[in-house]
Amino acid sequence: MSDSPDPLDELLKTYPSPPPLAADFKAQVQQRIARSIPPHRHGWWANLNTTFAQPAFAVVFVFACTLLGLLLAEIRTSAERSRTHARVVDSYLQLINPRIEPDALTTPPPRRDQPEDAR
Repeated sequence: MSDSPDPLDELLKTYPSPPPLAADFKAQVQQRIARSIPPHRHGWWANLNTTFAQPAFAVVFVFACTLLGLLLAEIRTSAERSRTHARVVDSYLQLINPRIEPDALTTPPPRRDQPEDAR
């Protein structure tokens, strides 16, 4: 490295020094920041809006709604599948024995592990 004087050093020395900061400079900056922030609104709608303005909460909400929808769809299709299976069994039993009563088809047989008087 050379110790030769840099021409920029001379230019910086001629530049006037900045004026001193006011005594309440920090307070003025904080007041301007406080004025730039919108006032806090109260109420559940404002709280909900503030919560979902954060991306993490919005993503979790969408994910939870998707899971709930899938769960409800699975419950519905399972019940429909069960009803369809029962109709197929009923029609098969009617085909095998047309004299069977419809009530006998829908009433399940008694469990074998129950005592005779509990039936």
